[in-house]
Amino acid sequence: AGLPVHAQTWLGLSGDYRETANWNPGVVPEMTTATAVFGAAGAANVSIAGTMHVGTFQFSNDAQAYTFDMDPSGELRFWENGIVNGSASTQTINAGDVTFRGNSSAGNAIINSSGNVELWHPASGGNATFNIKGARSLLLTETASLDRATVNLTGTASLDMHDSSSGGEAAISMGDISRLIFVDYALPGTTIGSLSGGGTVGLGARTSAVQLTIGGNHQSTTYYGIIRDNLSIVKTGSGTLTLAGNNGFSGGLT
Repeated sequence: AGLPVHAQTWLGLSGDYRETANWNPGVVPEMTTATAVFGAAGAANVSIAGTMHVGTFQFSNDAQAYTFDMDPSGELRFWENGIVNGSASTQTINAGDVTFRGNSSAGNAIINSSGNVELWHPASGGNATFNIKGARSLLLTETASLDRATVNLTGTASLDMHDSSSGGEAAISMGDISRLIFVDYALPGTTIGSLSGGGTVGLGARTSAVQLTIGGNHQSTTYYGIIRDNLSIVKTGSGTLTLAGNNGFSGGLT
């Protein structure tokens, strides 16, 4: 199949994303409908200054492994397909804020964020790995889903579930002071694939009760943090979930 109309292919004469000489045709793909195509050639370490809007990062089946280093004070926003990796190579994004909107997906990228990562309706976490650290959050709104992502929270980082969002079959690993919190949550319950580590799982503002079903990815994990508030836990899948913390949730365990 041919490339999208607004597609530019990376030549990578240097590593500067915003340099027109690095693209064929010579237009930098930085609008909401643009597709940036990456293959086997060109600089594999790509720098992006400031805030950028793009439709899709598309990696061909022979693409090399790329690392994208963004300005920590900037934001990378995907508006169309998000990250589409047709290769066996690992694609890594080091950024401040990252947002997936519309039907975009995080694909199977590794996203190391020093800011906030947001999935807006109906975006997908795909099979990506999200590494969120410090006083930052991974936020899901409306019907966005983590799908089969891996989420690693460290420090005071949080996973914030809003509206009718879903944890899918995501593997959630939490640091000792991290949080998984349901805020303005509209559904009676949702799922996650697995839960491990420490921290706190609880309810935030304007959320009265949630049933959290854990185990869809069949991993065996230990959670030594605290589950509190009017949460009920349902264990599913073939793996083992060990709750080793001083839990105070009131909704029951089945």
